[in-house]
Amino acid sequence: MAKGARTRQADSLGTYLAAAVYVVAGILLLVGKKTRAAATWLGLTVLFVVLVVYVPIGVVERASLDKGLNYLAETLMFCGTVLLLAGTMPREASRRESSADQWPHETRIPKVVG
Repeated sequence: MAKGARTRQADSLGTYLAAAVYVVAGILLLVGKKTRAAATWLGLTVLFVVLVVYVPIGVVERASLDKGLNYLAETLMFCGTVLLLAGTMPREASRRESSADQWPHETRIPKVVG
């Protein structure tokens, strides 16, 4: 197998893996299950794509603000936004505790004395 064919296969595999993470994380965020983990994985995947794809573009196109720096800055800001979102999501254990406090299973009616 030629070196170019191996590189194309690796690029395709990386693209499919990133797309799978995006789809699964998006579904989990829409459904509202494991939102913190989904947003974290989404942010880390975007960071990986930035490091592998957009940093080399930024280095090669460093004289062009439109292509080089713009692509890198926009995608890095998206990565930061998603990681900030992940940081604001409650952890699963604390989410269960707060929802149990909010909606008790037994409703107690106070007795009227009189």
